[in-house]
Amino acid sequence: PLTHGPVTDARHLEDLLNNCLPSFGGGYLRRVWQLLDEAIGRGVPMTVAVAGPVTASGQHYAWLNPLLDTGWFCLLSTTDAVCYHDGHRAPADAAAHPIPEVPIFGDDGALRDERTIRVTDIGFDEDVLLEQDRFVRTCLVQPEFQRRMSGTEMRHLLGRRYAAQEVQNGVPEGFLAQCWRMALPVFVGAPADGSIFLNSVHAW
Repeated sequence: PLTHGPVTDARHLEDLLNNCLPSFGGGYLRRVWQLLDEAIGRGVPMTVAVAGPVTASGQHYAWLNPLLDTGWFCLLSTTDAVCYHDGHRAPADAAAHPIPEVPIFGDDGALRDERTIRVTDIGFDEDVLLEQDRFVRTCLVQPEFQRRMSGTEMRHLLGRRYAAQEVQNGVPEGFLAQCWRMALPVFVGAPADGSIFLNSVHAW
């Protein structure tokens, strides 16, 4: 039975999710926790959907890649933008283009004047995008891409290219590279709504 004890009584995450947080969504959080616990315990393959500036902000290093490494998931659904921004830290000159926090309600006109691209509350030099565009287009004109294929296969091949770039430049494994290594299919529901698609049109 739920005791709804104070959070200070929780010794483990399981205590917190099962016995505390009685309101304001606590019940829903508890249900999700219990469903995940049951699914993982039974070995049921799961899917995960990811959106937002996860790779642009580098959050994938902190929680998405470790989550995928558990092997609990059989496929992933995300956005073209998550796949595209995944490559920003792989170019040889990436260290020269840091990705700092910028004010979310700042002056976008001033950022534009200084060639800073803002994604929510992170900013980076416009050259980061231009270099990423060049890299993606270089990949897309390679022989293995010159045939009809599914979007998941295209992102699998891109993941292999991203992985090679990351190894070459000594940067941590990114999202697409990990999905390639694990043979984890990456579905994008709106493939025409992002820069990888735009670069494919440019190459075409």
